[in-house]
Amino acid sequence: MKEIWSRLLVGVLVVAGLVLGGSPAFTQALVPGSGTLAYVSYSAAVAVVDTATNMVVATVPVGDSPRGVAVAPDGTRVYIANSGSNTVSVLDTATQTVVATVPVGSAPDGVGVTPDGRRVYVGNFESDTVSVVDAATNTVVATVPVGDSPRGVAVAPDGTRVYVANLNDNTVSVIDTGSNRVIATVGVGRVPEGVAVAPDGTRVYVANFSGPVSVIDTSSNTVVATVVVGDGSFGVAVAPDGTRVYVANLSSNTVAVLDTATNLVVATVAVDNGPLGVAVTPDGARVYIANLNGDTVSVLDTSTHQVVGTVVVGAGPVAFGLFIGRVPTGAVAGSPVTLAYISNFGSSTVSVLDAATNTVVATVAVGRSPFGVAVSPDGRRVYVANQGSGTVSVLDTATSTVVDTVRVGSRPGGVAVAPSGTRVYVTNLNDAMAVIDTASNTVVANVRVGSGPGPVVVHPDGSRVYVANRGSGAVSVLHTATNTVVATVAVGSSPFGVAVSPDGGRVYVANQGSGTVSVLDT
Repeated sequence: MKEIWSRLLVGVLVVAGLVLGGSPAFTQALVPGSGTLAYVSYSAAVAVVDTATNMVVATVPVGDSPRGVAVAPDGTRVYIANSGSNTVSVLDTATQTVVATVPVGSAPDGVGVTPDGRRVYVGNFESDTVSVVDAATNTVVATVPVGDSPRGVAVAPDGTRVYVANLNDNTVSVIDTGSNRVIATVGVGRVPEGVAVAPDGTRVYVANFSGPVSVIDTSSNTVVATVVVGDGSFGVAVAPDGTRVYVANLSSNTVAVLDTATNLVVATVAVDNGPLGVAVTPDGARVYIANLNGDTVSVLDTSTHQVVGTVVVGAGPVAFGLFIGRVPTGAVAGSPVTLAYISNFGSSTVSVLDAATNTVVATVAVGRSPFGVAVSPDGRRVYVANQGSGTVSVLDTATSTVVDTVRVGSRPGGVAVAPSGTRVYVTNLNDAMAVIDTASNTVVANVRVGSGPGPVVVHPDGSRVYVANRGSGAVSVLHTATNTVVATVAVGSSPFGVAVSPDGGRVYVANQGSGTVSVLDT
């Protein structure tokens, strides 16, 4: 039975906020945005789909047979359960790369993250357990026995409970996150698959493959309603306002829309072949449905209950778990003129914004997947690191056109310009930093730094460059006269932001993994 049901899961859809960033030397500010990404797992990779354009913008190799996917509440991490390799891949959304691989139980499936982002709960289908992963250290800190063949995993909004659907014994295990023990077992319908919690935490919705949807009252841990929705119910998702529940019916090729006030189906929408999972955008305007047998993702308009788009993805996509996240969507680089340059990761363009009128005055095509942006001190040039093409685009601010393209290392991200304007420093994910001569727009040096370099900043006097290495938890200090690393300073876990004080006396490093700021004496 386990083997038969296990074969159904081939990929997973996850929707998260689109991630952009950089390390401009002039000024930088993160601006909120509404762009989102969908993460679709298949085979041994995850396809990243820009939902604004419905195009695949990146493909990330992960473990064998990736299935469950969950985005951290702050949108900085995506967790992918690899059923074939018994691991969880930890994906950095800023770089769309795997930064850690965590061994868990046998055939991991569903994944859920606590609201504070500190714990990840992974259902292990073959070992009948849930692994509890510490997100700061990426290690398993507890293993919780649950029912037979745990599939879907969902975390309560207050983080105190985790709900696990056990496929082969028709139950839901309720885990107390304080003790990491099962405190209740709720009998539901036949073959429970997906599970989702209402935003107010009062109800849990369980999609049963061989029966109606079970509605659980979380105060009593009892089923208070059952709703017939369609044949072969699998994935389930609740709208952000809690008024609607969306259920994917694999056997009938439909999505049922449930009114939570009445527990009645108010619409049934035909989609592509074999819908398994659903995800709702943070604004509640769209629902994404992964179609296992159609190799597509259907996009549903929640106001009209009509399919408004179809995205072709990898073979056998599946959406499973709580997989919605919102993160900052752009990096704004200040300029001596009243213009802001915003890199658009999904459309491979840079928007030029007039800061006085807040209107876009130009859109410039650059390389694939632009990330970091920096403006030269004299305001005449803008340097854009293009992750997808391994290049830096050089923009002329007078004409808003690309005047040169410089090939650098693998997946460039951070970029900074020296105060003199003669050098540009670009960090690459092959653990090196490229040094560009701005007179010739050529790379004059490649400097080995730490693991997973990202943000980069130049000392006000131009004598030092500071690189935050997320993978190694350290800052590399580069002597610009010799292009050599003269110091490596250990900081907190996963340093992600770096800045130098105006007088050059201090460097401040924001450590994402440990929630701290390190202060360096230069």
